[in-house]
Amino acid sequence: DQVPCELVTEYVKRWAWRGERIGTFDDVYITAKQLRAESSLYGKVQVIVTDSPIGLGAVYEQIYRPTRQTMALLCASIRARQLAEGIKILDLYVVRSKPYVQAGRYEDEEKARQVDQVALRYVQGLGDVTGVRDVAEALEWVQKALKESDNA
Repeated sequence: DQVPCELVTEYVKRWAWRGERIGTFDDVYITAKQLRAESSLYGKVQVIVTDSPIGLGAVYEQIYRPTRQTMALLCASIRARQLAEGIKILDLYVVRSKPYVQAGRYEDEEKARQVDQVALRYVQGLGDVTGVRDVAEALEWVQKALKESDNA
Protein backbone atom coordinates (compact mmCIF):
# COMPACT_ATOMS: atom_id res chain seq x y z
CA ASP A 1 0.00 0.00 0.00
CA GLN A 2 1.19 3.48 -0.80
CA VAL A 3 1.08 6.01 2.01
CA PRO A 4 1.36 9.75 1.35
CA CYS A 5 4.36 10.81 3.38
CA GLU A 6 7.03 13.47 3.57
CA LEU A 7 10.48 13.75 5.12
CA VAL A 8 11.21 16.80 7.29
CA THR A 9 14.94 17.08 7.76
CA GLU A 10 16.80 18.63 10.66
CA TYR A 11 16.58 22.42 10.26
CA VAL A 12 19.76 23.18 12.18
CA LYS A 13 21.83 20.77 10.06
CA ARG A 14 22.44 23.58 7.53
CA TRP A 15 23.92 25.67 10.32
CA ALA A 16 26.26 22.86 11.31
CA TRP A 17 27.51 22.46 7.75
CA ARG A 18 28.18 26.20 7.55
CA GLY A 19 29.95 26.16 10.92
CA GLU A 20 27.43 28.55 12.50
CA ARG A 21 27.29 28.55 16.27
CA ILE A 22 24.01 28.11 18.08
CA GLY A 23 23.38 31.17 20.25
CA THR A 24 21.81 31.30 23.68
CA PHE A 25 18.23 31.70 22.46
CA ASP A 26 18.51 30.07 19.03
CA ASP A 27 17.00 26.85 20.40
CA VAL A 28 13.55 28.47 20.43
CA TYR A 29 14.01 29.70 16.85
CA ILE A 30 15.28 26.31 15.66
CA THR A 31 12.35 24.50 17.27
CA ALA A 32 9.89 26.96 15.73
CA LYS A 33 11.40 26.44 12.27
CA GLN A 34 11.25 22.66 12.72
CA LEU A 35 7.64 22.87 13.91
CA ARG A 36 6.71 25.10 10.97
CA ALA A 37 8.17 22.60 8.50
CA GLU A 38 6.19 19.77 10.10
CA SER A 39 2.92 21.60 10.72
CA SER A 40 2.77 22.88 7.14
CA LEU A 41 2.21 19.23 6.18
CA TYR A 42 -0.61 18.48 8.65
CA GLY A 43 -3.65 17.29 6.72
CA LYS A 44 -1.67 16.98 3.50
CA VAL A 45 0.19 13.72 4.12
CA GLN A 46 -0.59 10.72 6.25
CA VAL A 47 2.93 10.32 7.66
CA ILE A 48 5.67 12.81 8.44
CA VAL A 49 9.11 11.31 9.05
CA THR A 50 11.78 13.33 10.81
CA ASP A 51 15.15 12.73 12.38
CA SER A 52 14.68 15.89 14.42
CA PRO A 53 11.48 15.64 16.44
CA ILE A 54 10.26 18.73 18.26
CA GLY A 55 11.29 17.31 21.65
CA LEU A 56 14.93 17.28 20.62
CA GLY A 57 15.13 20.92 21.69
CA ALA A 58 14.41 19.81 25.25
CA VAL A 59 17.09 17.11 24.99
CA TYR A 60 19.78 19.56 23.90
CA GLU A 61 18.69 22.04 26.56
CA GLN A 62 19.17 19.38 29.23
CA ILE A 63 22.71 18.77 28.00
CA TYR A 64 23.90 22.28 27.18
CA ARG A 65 21.78 24.46 29.50
CA PRO A 66 20.71 22.14 32.35
CA THR A 67 19.54 24.96 34.61
CA ARG A 68 16.95 26.13 32.07
CA GLN A 69 13.50 24.68 31.47
CA THR A 70 12.44 26.85 28.52
CA MET A 71 12.59 24.13 25.87
CA ALA A 72 11.25 21.43 28.17
CA LEU A 73 8.13 23.51 28.81
CA LEU A 74 7.80 24.62 25.19
CA CYS A 75 8.19 21.11 23.78
CA ALA A 76 5.70 19.67 26.29
CA SER A 77 3.22 22.39 25.38
CA ILE A 78 3.64 21.79 21.65
CA ARG A 79 3.20 18.03 22.09
CA ALA A 80 0.06 18.49 24.21
CA ARG A 81 -1.41 20.79 21.56
CA GLN A 82 -0.54 18.38 18.75
CA LEU A 83 -2.23 15.52 20.58
CA ALA A 84 -5.25 17.67 21.44
CA GLU A 85 -5.62 18.53 17.75
CA GLY A 86 -5.55 14.85 16.80
CA ILE A 87 -1.98 14.65 15.55
CA LYS A 88 -0.82 11.09 16.14
CA ILE A 89 2.81 10.77 17.20
CA LEU A 90 4.87 7.59 17.01
CA ASP A 91 8.15 7.92 18.88
CA LEU A 92 10.83 5.55 17.64
CA TYR A 93 14.33 5.46 19.06
CA VAL A 94 16.88 4.20 16.53
CA VAL A 95 19.70 2.46 18.36
CA ARG A 96 23.07 3.66 17.09
CA SER A 97 24.74 0.77 15.26
CA LYS A 98 26.92 2.41 12.62
CA PRO A 99 30.30 4.11 13.13
CA TYR A 100 29.92 7.75 14.16
CA VAL A 101 30.72 10.38 11.52
CA GLN A 102 31.22 13.88 12.92
CA ALA A 103 31.06 15.74 9.60
CA GLY A 104 28.07 18.09 9.60
CA ARG A 105 27.51 17.73 13.32
CA TYR A 106 28.25 19.81 16.38
CA GLU A 107 28.96 16.92 18.73
CA ASP A 108 31.95 14.61 18.81
CA GLU A 109 31.20 10.91 19.34
CA GLU A 110 31.36 11.09 23.12
CA LYS A 111 28.90 14.00 23.26
CA ALA A 112 26.68 12.31 20.66
CA ARG A 113 26.45 9.24 22.88
CA GLN A 114 25.43 11.52 25.75
CA VAL A 115 22.71 12.96 23.49
CA ASP A 116 21.62 9.38 22.72
CA GLN A 117 21.16 8.58 26.40
CA VAL A 118 19.32 11.81 27.24
CA ALA A 119 17.10 11.40 24.15
CA LEU A 120 16.24 7.84 25.14
CA ARG A 121 15.28 8.92 28.68
CA TYR A 122 13.27 11.81 27.22
CA VAL A 123 11.18 9.64 24.89
CA GLN A 124 10.75 6.99 27.57
CA GLY A 125 9.29 9.76 29.74
CA LEU A 126 6.70 10.43 27.03
CA GLY A 127 5.28 6.96 27.44
CA ASP A 128 5.27 4.15 24.95
CA VAL A 129 8.49 4.29 22.95
CA THR A 130 9.90 1.61 20.70
CA GLY A 131 13.58 0.99 20.12
CA VAL A 132 14.42 -0.04 16.57
CA ARG A 133 17.63 -1.19 14.90
CA ASP A 134 17.22 0.41 11.49
CA VAL A 135 14.94 2.17 9.04
CA ALA A 136 13.35 -1.08 7.84
CA GLU A 137 12.26 -1.94 11.38
CA ALA A 138 11.02 1.63 11.89
CA LEU A 139 8.91 1.27 8.74
CA GLU A 140 7.32 -1.89 10.14
CA TRP A 141 6.25 0.06 13.24
CA VAL A 142 4.85 2.88 11.13
CA GLN A 143 2.83 0.39 9.08
CA LYS A 144 1.55 -1.23 12.28
CA ALA A 145 0.54 2.17 13.69
CA LEU A 146 -1.27 3.06 10.46
CA LYS A 147 -3.24 -0.19 10.56
CA GLU A 148 -4.18 0.43 14.20
CA SER A 149 -5.24 3.96 13.31
CA ASP A 150 -7.38 2.70 10.43
CA ASN A 151 -9.07 0.20 12.78
CA ALA A 152 -9.76 2.81 15.47
